[in-house]
Amino acid sequence: MTKRFLLTILFLFALILAKAQLLTQTVRGTILDKVSNAPIEGAVVVIIDVQPVVGAISDFDGNFKITNVPIGKHTVSISFLGYKEQTLAGINVNSGKEVVLNIALDEDLQQTAIVEVTAQKNQREALNNMSTVSTRTFSVEETQKFAAAINDPGRMASSYSGVISTDDGNNAISVRGNSPYGLLWRMEGVDIPNPNHFSSPA
Repeated sequence: MTKRFLLTILFLFALILAKAQLLTQTVRGTILDKVSNAPIEGAVVVIIDVQPVVGAISDFDGNFKITNVPIGKHTVSISFLGYKEQTLAGINVNSGKEVVLNIALDEDLQQTAIVEVTAQKNQREALNNMSTVSTRTFSVEETQKFAAAINDPGRMASSYSGVISTDDGNNAISVRGNSPYGLLWRMEGVDIPNPNHFSSPA
């Protein structure tokens, strides 16, 4: 009788112990920039002293939520590219209420070597993908340097083969014998009626 009673007591004690080990809580909060108070999206928040490791990533508003964190004292690590990693030790997680952390990260400024970016552009490649032959692009600077162009793209274009000026009064040009009224001028991809201040009255 006494042995059975002791076994019952031990069994109940083991159940209480097992239930106590299963108690968990939620850790949530917000990650902000320390200077601007702007939310940081994509910050990694990890409970590093729990096996297996649990964590979360902050959303668009900087909010994160880690569920099923065992009760007890834990260490929380917060990291994000371009910011100093922050470690919070001794965070007390209990079964009474959720743990709310509002964390401000400092920027991690690093001086790097100078990066020089250069671009190469084929001046003979047209901006219009529909043009396959007889196309040429030129910039405003070229109209200033080109002989007899006088800052006029129409005059500059008439210097190319197959292009003639039809009337000096309005600077209209004909390309390969086509009508000047069928000519399309484009500036930075936008259709324009004429590249200069002389326009045809018709």
